[in-house]
Amino acid sequence: GWSIYEVADSATVDGLDYEPVVLRDAAPGEWLEPAARWWEDPDALARPLAAGGPSEWVRADESDASTMPFRELPPVEVTEIETTNNTIEFHVDEPGVPVVVKTSYFPGWSAEGADGPWRLTPNLMVVVPTEEHVTLSYGATGLDRAALAITLLGVAGLFGLARLSGRRSDRRGPESRDEAALP
Repeated sequence: GWSIYEVADSATVDGLDYEPVVLRDAAPGEWLEPAARWWEDPDALARPLAAGGPSEWVRADESDASTMPFRELPPVEVTEIETTNNTIEFHVDEPGVPVVVKTSYFPGWSAEGADGPWRLTPNLMVVVPTEEHVTLSYGATGLDRAALAITLLGVAGLFGLARLSGRRSDRRGPESRDEAALP
């Protein structure tokens, strides 16, 4: 089974000490390995790795990421954090300074009042606020919508086949149905 723990005095959104390094070679389906190697390197934990970010962030291959210089970020105060099942809202006192959102990254997240979100090690999100008020919303992706449409077409097709099969049985009449049942 699963155990869920809440870390005392840990905010859902917080400032970062250092600017993330964007991995050039981080494919969306291959995030686990670089994130695990980052997690196992105590010297790297202060500077997270990102799967994307603004053009001014340092970019490096995974093999070089740990040797990149640390770029210190100015402090940012995050207040008025409110979360629901599919939204995270907060205020920052310094737009332009990236913040970490301690919620699992998934492509369905979108930001209003910020650039991003981008995936951040281990599997969190980072946004760069462009306004003092930021809202992250989770919604369906294009792939989600396509899968739903295919599912609905499949159900409609099965319903149509069942109705067509029932009509064929009715046209044959009771005598032919009895004959078909005989060996």
